[in-house]
Amino acid sequence: MEHDLLTAKLEVSLEDLARPFGEMGLSPLSVHRISGGLLNSNFRVQVAQGPILLRVYPPSRDPGEIRFETEALDALAASPCRAPQTVAGGEIGELNGRPFVLLEFIEGRPLREEDIDDALCADAGRLLGTMHHAFDGFRPREHKPRNDVVYIAELADRTAHTLNGPDAAALRAAAEKVFGAVGGRCEWGPADSVVHGDYYVENLIREPTGGLAVVDFDDAYYGTAAFDLAIGAMEFATHPTQSLDPQRLDLFLEA
Repeated sequence: MEHDLLTAKLEVSLEDLARPFGEMGLSPLSVHRISGGLLNSNFRVQVAQGPILLRVYPPSRDPGEIRFETEALDALAASPCRAPQTVAGGEIGELNGRPFVLLEFIEGRPLREEDIDDALCADAGRLLGTMHHAFDGFRPREHKPRNDVVYIAELADRTAHTLNGPDAAALRAAAEKVFGAVGGRCEWGPADSVVHGDYYVENLIREPTGGLAVVDFDDAYYGTAAFDLAIGAMEFATHPTQSLDPQRLDLFLEA
């Protein structure tokens, strides 16, 4: 994760874990940082029952947003969609003044851009469809701000500010054409599903059995499922040159 270089790493020792883990009935045997940066820090912690994922949030993180994430994962637990299950009932603990949750540690190989091929496009499309089917009828008790159209509008504005002259004008004109077609810069249509919001190849894990799992629901919110479809199609059917691969797009959408 590139942003890891921009901030000091969160350090966690076994001594730090003894009390909060003990309160959850767990005894940590070893701890190893997987990632840590501006937002969350993730650690692999070995306990007697096996490895688990310790997910530590910033001190200011809204507990309701964390509960939304664990609710969404619990909704997937009995479904064919492979995603981390919550540990200790999804209870929010506190570690050195920071909230944390414990999740299943999914063994396997995190995927990268160079892994994208026709087969992965189909697998990624199938997994996304399975996930959204699993969320049919799910209504979260906690909510995070919906961030479909507003995010895109803000991103377009920020991008235009970095451009000059004709390029900025062309981007603004194109953006306004799109927003005019969908009904403006506000969220449109009723929310219909949990949106993963970060459906990129780096958040997929190829398990030793060959199956595919999706992780990192930190950016998930209740919104318009079509936005996951758009993100996924952009990620898996676009070459590094930013050219669209029609065959891969068909594979992703059909799956």
